[in-house]
This record gives sequence, C-alpha cells and structure tokens, in this order.
Amino acid sequence: MIKTFIVDDEPELVELNKVLLTKHFDEIEIIGSSGSVTEAVDFINEHKPQLLLLDIRLTDGTGFTILQKIKPYNYALIFITA
Repeated sequence: MIKTFIVDDEPELVELNKVLLTKHFDEIEIIGSSGSVTEAVDFINEHKPQLLLLDIRLTDGTGFTILQKIKPYNYALIFITA
C-alpha cells in the first residue's frame, strides 16, 4: 500500500480526492489530510507518508513552505490546486 497524505484547505476537494483515489487505485491508502501548514508538517514528520498531494495555496502559507520544513524528501509529490 502507498501511504498517502492530502494537504488542502478546501474540505470538499479533500473529500473528492479521497473518493477518486480509493475508487480507482487499490494500492493507495489515505492516512490523513490537513488544511494547514503547521498541522501538515507535524503529521508528515510523524507518519512518513510515501505520497503527498499538496495544494499550493493554503490559508496559513503555501505548499512550498511545507516542503521547506520537511527534509529529507522521502516521498513522491503531486501538486493539486483549484
């Protein structure tokens, strides 16, 4: 299973991504989601997902802020944006 974490501050888009991923990709396991930079950084550092779906603009920063705070990069990354 590919442990996947979604970062987006729009709950309806988080839910849509969860539904689409679990419906079409049996190997994807959604381990969580977050809508803020601080929450996302803490979760990523603790749970070490293999795949990040990362919104570029968040209410408290950007996806790039998250990337600057979580090193080394041991995951695949997909940018998502509305």
